[in-house]
Amino acid sequence: MDALELAQKIVRGSYINFSSKEPFIETSSIYRFTNEDITSYFHHLQNKNNVLSVIGSGNQILNTILGGTRTLDCFDISIFPEYYLYLQIASVVSLSKEDYINYYLSDDREILFSDELYDLISNNLTGKYKIFWDTLYNFDDGIDIYNSLLFRQDVYYKKLAIERNTYLQDNNYEKLKNILKIITKNMII
Repeated sequence: MDALELAQKIVRGSYINFSSKEPFIETSSIYRFTNEDITSYFHHLQNKNNVLSVIGSGNQILNTILGGTRTLDCFDISIFPEYYLYLQIASVVSLSKEDYINYYLSDDREILFSDELYDLISNNLTGKYKIFWDTLYNFDDGIDIYNSLLFRQDVYYKKLAIERNTYLQDNNYEKLKNILKIITKNMII
């Protein structure tokens, strides 16, 4: 099965994507946000020529790009974080900081992973990432995708997520947006 077919089955509850024997497997759930304080080591990420990083929630990658690194090698055991990372990149390019925070961290279920905000994001997705997310959204509501086992069910607090991610502080979001607009213009996906 390909990633999209597996994701659809996971969202609909017809495929179990975890193992009691192994903590991480090829279909492990996506971390919605980092569970570490990236700001505490952000200074180590700045202006590095090359960085090797786990994708995880994608927050490490976004912060590293903000820090000036342009050559990143990213990996993950699970097949899904790659799709989530590109969704986040397209989200930064497409949305205001307020809409980004609402899309990923809102307490309002009408806004969280909303179809309306996704329509704006979709315009900046390409290739297999656009097909993946467009197909999920065509058959399932955003909130159902977000609440499914495609994502880890950890509790994320808006204030803490902002405090842990430099790209969500002050005017850093706009800086990251400008960087990503340049980078994504030159990406072949």
